[in-house]
Amino acid sequence: MNAPRESRVPGPSRGRLVDLAAVVAAFVVLVLVNVVAARHWKRIDASTGGRWTLSPASLATLAALEEPVHVTLLFGASDPLGQSVRHTLEAYTAASRLVEVESIDPDRDPLAFEDVRRRYTLEAGRTADGRVIADASIVVSRGDRAWFIAASDLVEVSTGDDMRARPREERALTTAIRRVLSGDRTVACFSTGHGEASVDDSGAQGLEAFATTLKKSNVEVRSVMLANAASLEACSLVVVAAPREAFTKAEGLALEAFARSGHGVFLAIGPLLAESGILETGLEAFLEARGIGIDPTLVVETVADRVVAGSRGLRFRAEVAEHPVTTGLAESLASRPLVVIDLARTLRHVPSARGVSAVDLLHSSPQAFALRDLRDVGAWRDVPPRGPSDVPGPHALAMLAEEKVEGGKVARVVVVGSSAIVEARSFAEPVQSRGGAFLTESIVAFLGGELPIVDVPEKQEIAAGLRITDEARASIGRYVLLVVPGAFAALGLAIAWLRRSRGGVPRGKTS
Repeated sequence: MNAPRESRVPGPSRGRLVDLAAVVAAFVVLVLVNVVAARHWKRIDASTGGRWTLSPASLATLAALEEPVHVTLLFGASDPLGQSVRHTLEAYTAASRLVEVESIDPDRDPLAFEDVRRRYTLEAGRTADGRVIADASIVVSRGDRAWFIAASDLVEVSTGDDMRARPREERALTTAIRRVLSGDRTVACFSTGHGEASVDDSGAQGLEAFATTLKKSNVEVRSVMLANAASLEACSLVVVAAPREAFTKAEGLALEAFARSGHGVFLAIGPLLAESGILETGLEAFLEARGIGIDPTLVVETVADRVVAGSRGLRFRAEVAEHPVTTGLAESLASRPLVVIDLARTLRHVPSARGVSAVDLLHSSPQAFALRDLRDVGAWRDVPPRGPSDVPGPHALAMLAEEKVEGGKVARVVVVGSSAIVEARSFAEPVQSRGGAFLTESIVAFLGGELPIVDVPEKQEIAAGLRITDEARASIGRYVLLVVPGAFAALGLAIAWLRRSRGGVPRGKTS
């Protein structure tokens, strides 16, 4: 009788062990490859024209970073501009680990947004569809220095039948990083000592709104005495805003020396009213040397659709002349903001001993007139009739003079015959009538010599959107709502009919 044979549980074959070892080895290799790739990786930009590739100028700026630069994005999750900026910033963070990016959605994280808004004194509001927006879309900061980037700085959209957009994210971001690194910025010095409102005055006739707007445009604001020449040395430009007293001859000479050194001067001087009439400003010689005369008059507009209701013709909509300073304020485009002028005096062209020629920026209608006698102003109930001594229009309300000086520099002087254009009420106007406030920002930028970085090349234009007619929109609606669902419904019915006709038996099988 044979002994029973010991049974064995068959173990894994040699082939299965090899397969298992291969799987484990492949897994280990895959992990190692991922670790190496995470530490040593390279971005590849396959977009047309290198849309997301940084220029050598930007790469050089990032290579020079020695301490972190913080970039705060204030875009909603669905904002297409925010998506584009985030893609661009990926190239910045790939080039330098010192670029720190923080993205805050104002709609989903209101507490974080409020913290940023208070920290940088941003203004915020809501769109018609309820989205929260701020006057700065990006804040680039280093320590206590910050640079603000508005949405308009990030893209340039061309109008016309074929709407195109030219991305400017790289130029805006590199400009901001360079600014917070260097600390250089335009310094606007406001004159004091002549009844001017303070840059800290938040009243209706104060200058706080103007000063705050300039700070958002990365302009440093200071207060100075014109007679103190040493205080003007750090100034990029001088702003004489809403004085109520005349300047002395010495102060006029100090302003002349400042301008002749190649700096800018912005004068917003309305009529200086007194019981005897309109006083002289004390700056007549300074302006006449630049071909600008400033008269002791008060402009009255008579065109009904230009006059603000109840203003007796003293508050009206000015006509805008074409000039780089007034870009974006042309009345030919209905969407552009209107420049509303209040209590304006007349400016005029005069011969200049130095051959300087001034140009107009704003003027009244031809039907306006300049009032010389103000004794009956308090008795007006409506737009008054023109008297025999009054000067017929049109009248220049804002003028610009440019003069070449030593060292190849250019001295620029802009004068507006109204003080109200820089006061808080001008900045509190509805957006469509806030052209005066926008114009003051443009004037300061022009006088301060703020020029874009030219070593960051322009990006290639891309399609900004599609123009869809009502007929095309209806066709798309029919396709989406009827054709596509109908096609899927028909396919489902056909499959159900086939299965039912076969009795539920799949093809290729018989009972």
